[in-house]
Amino acid sequence: DIGDGNDDADRLISQPVVFGGRIYTMDASSEVRAGNAATGAEVWTVDLTPKDDDDGHIGGGLAIDGGKVFVATGFGEVFALDAASGKTVWSRNITAPMRSAPTVSAGRVFIVTVTNKLYALNAEDGSILWTHSGIEEATGLLGGASPAVDSGVVVVPYSSGELFALRVESGQELWSDSLAGIRRTRGTTSLSSIRGRPIIDRGVVYATSFGGVTTAINLRTGRRVWDREIASIESPWIAGDYLFVLSVNAELVALNRSDGRIHWVAQLPEY
Repeated sequence: DIGDGNDDADRLISQPVVFGGRIYTMDASSEVRAGNAATGAEVWTVDLTPKDDDDGHIGGGLAIDGGKVFVATGFGEVFALDAASGKTVWSRNITAPMRSAPTVSAGRVFIVTVTNKLYALNAEDGSILWTHSGIEEATGLLGGASPAVDSGVVVVPYSSGELFALRVESGQELWSDSLAGIRRTRGTTSLSSIRGRPIIDRGVVYATSFGGVTTAINLRTGRRVWDREIASIESPWIAGDYLFVLSVNAELVALNRSDGRIHWVAQLPEY
């Protein structure tokens, strides 16, 4: 038991993380727990809900690095907890709620808010190093995508369908692209949200959007290597020379990672 699940007011969207023989979880009420990964026995628990705020909310997620558990909450707060004891090392209020897990790399914590703003925080003390903003969307999908980092570049996805590559050190823009499409889904106006986390593999960024664009982009130049009309809300998966994408129509698509050629499509049960 990791705590509260979905109800009329709260939603459970945070995925667990595992490190050092422990499993770390956050429930729908923003309670973070550490348990023994072999037995499930609880090691510690901490409630991150503000004392003056008990309304329903949707949380963010967890990441772990350097002996700290980094937590993004739906209350607009970021916490660094000691992984061994659960004690708060630092906290930072950034006013806007978060719907995705942080990404930690090179001493920095990258978080995206529901207002499509990226914050780069110092992992040691939580100070704000730099920020970047995309187009704010009034409507979006439940949840969000975490940034991806490699080779000194952070690739941030926004619910607007925008994809930016920024320098880790300064936040300087290297390139941008839009994964917004023209498709319509089940009679409703299409949302362009990038809900699945992008992947960086061998110098190429692979990303997919609900708007109907799945693409491969050169990490350094921003040039599209290929693109296909596949809509998804899940992160793509790389294995060897293949890219696997689960579409919004429950189709598992296997593509050649180098040119986007479709090898096969398997229809899965949709509901």
